[in-house]
Amino acid sequence: MVDEFLTFLGIYDDVKRERALKKLLLKEKEKIKGKTVVEAGAGFGIFSEWMKKLGARKVYAVESNPLVYEVLKEKREITPVLSTIEEFEPPEKIDILFHEFYGPMLYDESLAALERLKFSPEWVIPDRGRLLCGVVNVKDKVVKDRVLQAFAGVLITDLFPWIRKVPLTIPVAVWKYGEGLRILNCEVPEEGNFVVFGMEIWHEKNFVCSSLTCTNWPLVWTPRLGRRFKLSFEWKDGVTEVLFEWET
Repeated sequence: MVDEFLTFLGIYDDVKRERALKKLLLKEKEKIKGKTVVEAGAGFGIFSEWMKKLGARKVYAVESNPLVYEVLKEKREITPVLSTIEEFEPPEKIDILFHEFYGPMLYDESLAALERLKFSPEWVIPDRGRLLCGVVNVKDKVVKDRVLQAFAGVLITDLFPWIRKVPLTIPVAVWKYGEGLRILNCEVPEEGNFVVFGMEIWHEKNFVCSSLTCTNWPLVWTPRLGRRFKLSFEWKDGVTEVLFEWET
């Protein structure tokens, strides 16, 4: 539990993430004003407080981590709730649900939880996202051919953290609230020894942030062993598992 708490603190080092999401909420100020709002996975309540400042009538800050909740309940302007979002049953109609349940592989965090809500918000912010990939050729003194073989079929976050500029141009999957996840048919080029995955957050037609702009979502690497791969996600006991393999 303490380890989870300490890991959670790292999210707040990503200033660009916070700025991008606050900017998104500011654009939706007129929609938020006077409304009843839920923040899923509220953490320390930064965005809950921001929505209250933007004029929300009431904000339920839903957080499942007990240690984080102890900090959250010190906030006087919002209503903290110790619960997972899929177990939360609000006592009144909810107008807006705000979340950032995106994972490095788009659907590998908690987006699946939004399909299991016990209430129906009128709007969800943000409401969509996509997973992209690209192929790069990386030469490294440590990561040699035998290391690549050991990583065959394995997805690795931040394998080369100093490399942030990669060509993520191949659509892999798209998610939209109310429609769910859709895995696309894609092929990767033959050149290059690594495939890199990164996600993007969108709301309606507006780009919000991505793995390339916000460090909270690391790039995901895997040695390229072909041109086509199989990707799927399984939700079990509140955790989303990523299933990945190269086609032979």
